Amino acid sequence: MRTCTRGASAAEAWFSTSIAFHARVSARPSAIGPCTGASGGSAGRVALGMTVFGLTMAVPFVLLSLVPGRIKAMPRSGEWMNTVKVTLGFVELAAALKFFSNTDLVWHWGWLSRELFLTFWMGIFGVAALYLFGLIRMQGAQGEISPGRMVTGLLFVLLALYCGNGALGSTLDPVMTAILPNYSTRLGGGAGAEGET
Repeated sequence: MRTCTRGASAAEAWFSTSIAFHARVSARPSAIGPCTGASGGSAGRVALGMTVFGLTMAVPFVLLSLVPGRIKAMPRSGEWMNTVKVTLGFVELAAALKFFSNTDLVWHWGWLSRELFLTFWMGIFGVAALYLFGLIRMQGAQGEISPGRMVTGLLFVLLALYCGNGALGSTLDPVMTAILPNYSTRLGGGAGAEGET
């Protein structure tokens, strides 16, 4: 983007920005079309969902291409970028477990009960916290643990403890309850009758 707008006239910069915007907005909906179409919504809702998804992907690039000087002010990649990537990898594992849970519920397999789901999440967030505290290091990782990384690790510890508390049977907040499977077995496996549709 920076090379497209450097030394260009206002019309050329606007044209390149417009091309980048339209490419981003039009490419992303093709990836999510089957998902939004399967949601059973009206055509207007599906179109709105795809447009919002595309816009969220395109807007950062469009803004950076409009003010190319700000790109130089952005932080350079380094150890912090690896930390972000690994931490988001743990979050992605937790999200993948949620998607597997949805499949488990739809097909009525009964493999992933509320307690087992929360135990897995507790483990994922606990290992993420150990990584952020520097107790688990990736190959080639070096440097000190920053205060921001420590605070983020503490948040993951609290989230792991919260999931562990829920796995022991405590009532959780409405948002977490909506994420969890709707059946419960004390030791995991086998579908309980609680709330199953």
